[in-house]
Amino acid sequence: MAVDELFKAMRTAGHDPYLVRSERALWTLYLEDAQYGSLGYDGHHDWPVLQGRYTLCVLFEYAATLGLVDVQYIDPEGARDDFRHMWGADWLQRLSRYDGLLAIRLNPLGAYATGRTDAYRPRPEPAAVARSPVRVLPNFDIVALDGLAPAEALLLDAFATLVAPETAALATHGGGPPVRAKPRTRGSSLAGVTEAWTDHALKALRAARHNADCPSLLALLRAHDPVGVLQQCGDALTAAVSRGLPGAREAATACSSALRERGWPGDEVLAEQLDTAGGRALCLLRPLPVDPEELSSLLEGDPAWGGGRIDLGTGECRPALADTEESWDEEEPEGTERWLDVPCEGSRDAYRDMEDFITTLDAPDLARFLGIAIQGPGAFRRFKEMLATSPAQLQRYWLFSAERQQGRARAWLADQGYRPTLSGDH
Repeated sequence: MAVDELFKAMRTAGHDPYLVRSERALWTLYLEDAQYGSLGYDGHHDWPVLQGRYTLCVLFEYAATLGLVDVQYIDPEGARDDFRHMWGADWLQRLSRYDGLLAIRLNPLGAYATGRTDAYRPRPEPAAVARSPVRVLPNFDIVALDGLAPAEALLLDAFATLVAPETAALATHGGGPPVRAKPRTRGSSLAGVTEAWTDHALKALRAARHNADCPSLLALLRAHDPVGVLQQCGDALTAAVSRGLPGAREAATACSSALRERGWPGDEVLAEQLDTAGGRALCLLRPLPVDPEELSSLLEGDPAWGGGRIDLGTGECRPALADTEESWDEEEPEGTERWLDVPCEGSRDAYRDMEDFITTLDAPDLARFLGIAIQGPGAFRRFKEMLATSPAQLQRYWLFSAERQQGRARAWLADQGYRPTLSGDH
């Protein structure tokens, strides 16, 4: 069944999986920019965008992984265009990796698991095809004499790269090019040697931070350079030190030194927080379970729509535009303090981030074009479109921007007498 037909059948039957607990929560989901690209706007959270992508995720990650369904999958880039009307999607080739899921088929195991059949009767296995073995040559070229099966090619793609026919690598007899193992990227980390931050590693970092999974966080910091994610991992690292996890105190000391050396807004605040967790200083800031990333989305953006308030009991960030269920003027019991108002400080700092990032580039032509792109209205959009021509630099910019934004949010919160903390780690 094609996935679009599945969507129609689900909607007709009233099956409506939902991602968020309330309409207000939609405002925390966005493309590119928390203000302009929020999914809270009408028409920006259509069924295929939210419920549909969630359905594809469940089918691809769970049903297919468990072997309940067979899937037809292609390169997700350009596979769907149902998100093109959304702000910030102009330069996106896909909304998610699940865009490439075209169709599914319930297999015998799935039919048995869902009660459609009384017994499990697997399909006959296809006749085995004799294949020549994969060989690893002395120069570490990996050669498949008769090519690779799709599953083998997918596995090998995780750590190998194709070599052009004109290189010294041997060509495959089956007509395809050979593959050569990719060299690991090395840099400085808590353990001395590290790999570069990949999309997968950054997603794991975010998951570890949001789930308060401190052991996983420490493992990631040992394998990767922490300098690019100091603000993003600081609160979870503080919790790891407080819990007395092995290696946490040493990691906090190294990150504290790196923060002071870097000296961006909010870095000194976080460095003092790490020193406090390690018992080297006394912290006078009150803990608040607020996410610096969500707070930065309130502080920065369009002044006409930005700003909001923080629930001092739960740490929830509530955008002003979406905060309509309760009055801003509601009376609180005497002697209580529930809300912390958050002003919108505009996008000046975000613009300055683009200027500062350009100065870090070692590619003169790209730096010159980006300098032109940020002149006049539409600077943010043109900057990202131009930078998208260099995926590696675009990745660097997202890390750079996230660190700067969360650092400013941390500095603002400290001025109000608070510091971010993980839920349950007050």
